[in-house]
Parts: sequence; C-alpha cells; structure tokens
Amino acid sequence: MTSEMWLERARAVLAPNLVSSATIKQRLRSTSGLEAALVSPPLDSHPVRTIHSAKGLEFAAVCVVMTSNKTKKIFAHLETGEGTQDSAEDARKIYVAASRAKRLLVIAVPKNSARKLEALLASHDCKTQRHDVV
Repeated sequence: MTSEMWLERARAVLAPNLVSSATIKQRLRSTSGLEAALVSPPLDSHPVRTIHSAKGLEFAAVCVVMTSNKTKKIFAHLETGEGTQDSAEDARKIYVAASRAKRLLVIAVPKNSARKLEALLASHDCKTQRHDVV
C-alpha cells in the first residue's frame, strides 16, 4: 500500500466524525467500538496499538495521534527543556512511537499545532509533507 493509498484510507475512516468542534480526546472517548477495534482489528488492517504495546516492534507505517493538551506540553518541553516530569515522559513516549516506523510516520496533531510541528521537524532536517484533514 502506498502512502497516498494509506492517507486516503485514513481520511475515509475519519470523514464521518470530522464535522464537529470536539477535540481529538473527546472524539476518542465518544467513539463507540474503539475498545473492540484495539483488541481485535480486522485481518486486512494495520494493528492499532498503544505506545507501550508497540515498544520493541517495527511497522511499515505508524500514525501517532496527539491531543491538544499533550501537544502543547511536549512542544514546551522540547523548546525550552523545561516542564514537568510528565511532559518529559510524554516526549519520550512520542519518540518511542515515532521510532517504530520503517517507511512512513504520520503525526496527527490539532490544526493549530501543525505549523509548529512542521517547523520543529524541519529544524532537525526531517522531510515533511503536510496534509490537512478538512
């Protein structure tokens, strides 16, 4: 599956839930069947895992979803080196998740954080391609 096919599939799955002002965290809480999807994904899909359960494994493609609150705390920690132990731990968890990807890493952040993430990655010579989900 190419990255474009993967992106289109992700958009198709997300489309029914996008007409809302709810945050990512609120959407995750209100998504019925999420627990079942995490326990036994369809055979033709990529596995959905927690960061802890993916530790030590590798996947062709990885999608990391970050909430507004976590994104702000992690950015503050990465930019200043300051913050709580929780924000440092959250940054390490995102590193673990991101380092599981062999070929494609997708990081889903709220729109108001997308430019900041793009700039942060570019400052470390990371190739990025931004796709806004509308």
